[in-house]
Order: sequence, then structure tokens, then C-alpha cells
Amino acid sequence: MNNNKILVVDDEEDIVELMRFQLENDGFDVISANDGMEAIVKINKESPSLVILDIMMPRMSGLDVVKLIRAKEEDSHLPIIIVSAKSSEDDVVAGLDLGADDYLTKPFSLKVLSAKVKTIKRRYENTSNTIEKKDNQIIEFSNLVLNRNKYTVTLDSKNIDLTATEFELLFLMASDIGRVFTRNQLINESKGNDYPVTQRSIDVQVVSLRKKLGEFGKNTIKTVWGIGYKIENEV
Repeated sequence: MNNNKILVVDDEEDIVELMRFQLENDGFDVISANDGMEAIVKINKESPSLVILDIMMPRMSGLDVVKLIRAKEEDSHLPIIIVSAKSSEDDVVAGLDLGADDYLTKPFSLKVLSAKVKTIKRRYENTSNTIEKKDNQIIEFSNLVLNRNKYTVTLDSKNIDLTATEFELLFLMASDIGRVFTRNQLINESKGNDYPVTQRSIDVQVVSLRKKLGEFGKNTIKTVWGIGYKIENEV
């Protein structure tokens, strides 16, 4: 994988060239595709480090491309930014629910796009330095340690009592620092038998998590209004 290679996918050639111009000026290597089917071929052949993707395209929609990327194990963590004229809150949530890392509505600032590319790439590249994962069952983030084998949580070496669903919520968000998780994603990943998991209950359990984690929880578990939640480095 070329860590500097970006795949831009859009059926509007003018938009592709504008994005190419901005990204190449910022030091990225840009390849392009004009529809969803070509995008899949380019991903398999070129192994880009990030994909910028329109939704409404011929032959295969951008959302279907996201589904295929996330379904393939070797590409499941490939960063994806959706750029689309579909701008309703439901459209944004749908894209994020499928696994996109970010969503920009057209028209958008090329500088903002480039900044998002840099931020997402930096987050993916720095994850190994921020979080230590052992057999995908233990996460160490700052002074927080989550052990999925034992369903234990320690903060500053002190045990924190969480319900099974609270644990799964926290483990999921801590597994990808900085990523925004929609409420539906949190529901699907945290189906616990100790609490009925609904969109409203997600909000309630996040409030509970913040309370149990004290200042650490308040400083790291962030609300993304209209979308869901994410964990950020403690400020």
C-alpha cells in the first residue's frame, strides 16, 4: 500500500480534477475512477490508503462501494470519505452507518476536504501509537484499560463497574479513537441482554458511562450532534 495514494471516485470529471489539483498540491498521489465498478477494480489493483467517494454514480452507487469495501477483510479498515450532493441528515447517517469515516456535502471547500484527508490518515496512522491492542481483546488508551476476555475496566488502576452493554459501547468507541459512531452502529455492535438497546437507551448509557468514568469520561466521550458519539484523546 502506498500511504500517500488517494483514490478519488466521481462521475463528474471537473470535480475529480479539482480534487486532484488540491490533493496533489498537498503532496498526495491521486488516482481516479468515474463509477463504482471502476472504483472496486482500482482498489484491488492500486491499494490506495484512502478513498474519496461520491454516492450517485453509474453502474454502482457509492453506498454499494462502501458495503463491498467493508465486507472485504483486507479492506475493512480502508478510510473512506463520502462527498455527495445528498445532504439530508438521514443521508449523512446512512453513509456513516455503512462505515464511511466522514461525509462532506457538495459544494464543499477543497481545503476542508484536504484537511479531513490529513486528519483521517493521521488518525489511522497514529492509532497504533495511541492505543495498544493485544489479541483484539485488550485496549489500553491513556490511563484506561479494557479487557474483553474478563469484561473488566480499570481507570488509573481502579476498577470501574460497567454493565455488559456499557462495556461493549466503550470498547467499540475506544477501538477507533476519533471515529464518529452513529447510534445505529452502536446499537448493532452492543446488543446486550442486560439492557434494551434503542437509540434513546444509547444516549442514556453514554450519560452513565461519562458519570462512571468521571472527568476522563467527560473529556473523552464526545457528542456529535445529530449523528452519534466518538472518543477523542483527553485534553
